[in-house]
Amino acid sequence: SIIAPTSNSTGAWTFTSSDPTIASVSGNSLTALKPGKITVTAVQGPAAKFGSSTPIISTVIVKGRQSLTAPANIEKLAGDPNIVIAYPASQSTGKWTATSSDAAIAAITANSITLGNAGNATITLAQEATETWIASSVTFTIRVFGVTPTLGAFSPLEVAVGEKLVTPKVPLSNSAGKWIYSSSDPKVFAVIDNIITGVAIGSATISAYQQPAGKYGQSNTLQTTVTVKAAPVVTPTPTPSPSASPSASANPTAAIAPKASASLSKRVISIYAVNTGSASVIAMIDAKIVKIGKHTVAPGNRKVSVFVDGRLIYSRAFNVK
Repeated sequence: SIIAPTSNSTGAWTFTSSDPTIASVSGNSLTALKPGKITVTAVQGPAAKFGSSTPIISTVIVKGRQSLTAPANIEKLAGDPNIVIAYPASQSTGKWTATSSDAAIAAITANSITLGNAGNATITLAQEATETWIASSVTFTIRVFGVTPTLGAFSPLEVAVGEKLVTPKVPLSNSAGKWIYSSSDPKVFAVIDNIITGVAIGSATISAYQQPAGKYGQSNTLQTTVTVKAAPVVTPTPTPSPSASPSASANPTAAIAPKASASLSKRVISIYAVNTGSASVIAMIDAKIVKIGKHTVAPGNRKVSVFVDGRLIYSRAFNVK
């Protein structure tokens, strides 16, 4: 709606558009049709003692809003050549800019994208506003797949009953990804908090792979054998008895044997172990390694076993309802 200028005449006003294809005028109503810049001329006709007014010109800017088509999502391999940015077709002359949500994966350099680490990054293409177009933007995703690491040989491992391999010898790799282990038989050796722990004398297969890191994806899985040996026997050094107490050497104090027990309350199995000292203690419910303490289990027959330095000291079956 066009508001006429203030006047001391009662003459009728006429409004005219300089380009009706951009904005048309009908009476005192202006209709915007497409982005652009026009002038609207207002003239008041004669009335009573007043003649026609001089033209009064006002500028009208019609702003457009675009619906741009985003580029298709891209999938590449780490190390692939740079990607040239293709900006969407636009009616605006506004300046384009490109930004990345993660420069470590996809970095913007001038009008190209440099690929880095494996992962996903969102690319935003934004066009600045102009006099006749408002700002607009579109996004698309770049998914960079990691290169498969090159691995060396996985040599067999050895561990003693109750021993923990905190830093086992791993295969050579060009990736810095963390190694993840699993055991084919937890009754021979177990993997607790990703640490290989000897349970009982024997051998079993260990599987290992590397997690993604940097430009490298997850590695292939390697396997080798873990041999569990008997724990070394430690002979305590006898303590000389004072000459004034000859009976002390004749009645040495016997070592207190470790003990374990378990109880069931509803669906909670509680496992206890005492007198274990610094020995390696491993508890199991069925074939799963668990910690000493309380565990909620599913209904069915559940077998509880407790090993101390690889020796079974407790075993009991529970019928959980």
